[in-house]
Amino acid sequence: MTVTEAAEPAIAEEPPVDAVATVGAVEDFASWYRAEHPRMLAALTVAGRDADIARAATADAFARALAAWPRVGATVSPNAWTYRVAVKQLRRRTRFRRIGADGAPASIADKRELWAALGRLSAHERLALALHGAARLRDDDLAVVMGCSANAATRLLDAAHHRLAAASADLRRNGS
Repeated sequence: MTVTEAAEPAIAEEPPVDAVATVGAVEDFASWYRAEHPRMLAALTVAGRDADIARAATADAFARALAAWPRVGATVSPNAWTYRVAVKQLRRRTRFRRIGADGAPASIADKRELWAALGRLSAHERLALALHGAARLRDDDLAVVMGCSANAATRLLDAAHHRLAAASADLRRNGS
């Protein structure tokens, strides 16, 4: 072996196993991200009634999910973990900011009745409806995100649906 041969690094014919696993994990994350990002953004926009805050909370949640993807991706429901992070971010970002019923994002301002009716619900009820409806979380995943039992999540959803219907009917009756 010459000095030149000794100085050249050996080129592996196959990538290391860790590199293959990392590429696969990134591809899994990317596929999952493309499917879930629009739903999470929609859910957080409805729950928080602010598209900008929802975008920031969604971006932060997915960044954290990517950083922890080997662990998060291996869970039974990466959605539940990521929605829980997103909801915490949404709450943190909106803690000192109150938005009235007319504070609907411009992209959905034509649905004022819905926003006004949602404004009559508690933040907890809005969040449950948004995660279940817009994000399509199942009741058991919703329970994980909301930090309650599956039965409690189901009861919360039922109550929120009834209150939303009543608020909407009341708004139509009163012309508000």
